[in-house]
Amino acid sequence: MSIDKIKSNVGGCMTVKTFKSDEARLKLRDILDDVLRGDTEVIIERYNKPSAVVVNYEQWQALKRQQYAALLAQAKQVSAAIASGKTDTISHEDLKRLMLEKRAAHVGD
Repeated sequence: MSIDKIKSNVGGCMTVKTFKSDEARLKLRDILDDVLRGDTEVIIERYNKPSAVVVNYEQWQALKRQQYAALLAQAKQVSAAIASGKTDTISHEDLKRLMLEKRAAHVGD
């Protein structure tokens, strides 16, 4: 296990712990206790690559709200561009593909 401290947006520090998957399986109860306190995030590695993150439910809900807000803002931009004549309409499949490409480009950010 490795432990890092990072500054939180809300002030204070957030602890980030990294576990190998076999170690995480054995320490699941401790991992959940740490995460439920709200000051710890856990990265689980498989074959030495990050494969999952454990955060508490409130943090996950906040992330989902941010994703929804970003998607809604993107849809409003497209709608405004179409309404102003700056762009032509596109098919649902093309829009979906463009949005997925944009989201994939931001995953590493």
